[in-house]
Amino acid sequence: MESEPRQRFSAEILHGLPAPVQRYLKLAIPEGSPFVRRTEMTHGGFFKPKPDSGWVPIKGRQYFISDHQAPEFEWTGRTSLFKAVDFYKDNRGGLKVYLLGFIRIVNGKGEAFDQGELLRWLGEAVMFPTALLPSEKLRWEEKDDLSARLLFTHKGHDLYYDVSFLPNGEIKEVETLRHQGDAGLKPWVGEFHKWEHFSGFRIPVRIRAAWVENGERFHYADFTLESVKHL
Repeated sequence: MESEPRQRFSAEILHGLPAPVQRYLKLAIPEGSPFVRRTEMTHGGFFKPKPDSGWVPIKGRQYFISDHQAPEFEWTGRTSLFKAVDFYKDNRGGLKVYLLGFIRIVNGKGEAFDQGELLRWLGEAVMFPTALLPSEKLRWEEKDDLSARLLFTHKGHDLYYDVSFLPNGEIKEVETLRHQGDAGLKPWVGEFHKWEHFSGFRIPVRIRAAWVENGERFHYADFTLESVKHL
C-alpha cells in the first residue's frame, strides 16, 4: 500500500503573510521541498543550572514531530552531574531530572508544563521550518517590516511568540510569556545565530535561551547543533 503523497512547499502558500515572514520562509525552505514530518538532531554546548552557577558542558539528543494536529518532541540532555528529559507527548508536557543519571530529583508535570513544553516545540520549529507555514492552527500577524507575531492554538492553549527578523530574512529572536515550571509566567527569549543549510533547509546552528528578570536576560542554555536529519 502506497503512503499518502507529501505536501510540498510553494511560494504561493505565503500569499497574504506579513512581509518579513515571507522573506524568512522563502529563505528557509527551498521551492518544492516536502513538508518535514520528523526531525532528529544532536547538539553540544553549555548549560547554566542557576544564575549564580557556572556553565557546564552538555550533550543533547532530540526529536520533533511536525504535525500541527499532534505536535511532539523529546529532548535528553546529559552533563557530568545530571540527565534531564524534556518532552511534549500525547498533549502533555513534562520535565524529569536525574542526579548522576539515575536518581530522580525533578518530576515536573501539569498544566504549566503542558504550556511551557508546547511553547518549546513551537519556538524550536525554526529547525524544521515547514512547521511554521500557516494552517488552521497556526497564523502570523503583521507588526512591522522586521517583526511579526506567531500564534498557535492547540488543546486549549493559545500560544504566541513575538518574532524579530534580520533584514536578510533570518529570525533574530523570539519572545513570549512562558511558565517557568510552577513559578508562573515569565518573559522568555530564544536567540538564533550562525545559520547553515541542512537537507536544503536554512536553520540556525547556535541557539541561546534566556529568562528575563527585571529587564535583564539570564541565559541558561547555549547549544550548538552537531547533526540534523529531516525525515
